[in-house]
Amino acid sequence: MCNPPFYESAEEMLASAKAKQRPPLSACTGAEVEMVTPGGEVAFVSRMIQESIEWRDQVEWYTTMLGKL
Repeated sequence: MCNPPFYESAEEMLASAKAKQRPPLSACTGAEVEMVTPGGEVAFVSRMIQESIEWRDQVEWYTTMLGKL
């Protein structure tokens, strides 16, 4: 189970944070290394799907939560 990095770049992450209308205490406060990955969450989950094929004999199921607003 995973909660993937949501953003493709720090700039995208900051733009998303500025667009949100929520109080700071309910905003995501993860570090950049936790929230940014090449290709964003679509690429992250795509890699996870590929890995699930490679590991199909060792792992029965995979799940992920997407959360980009």
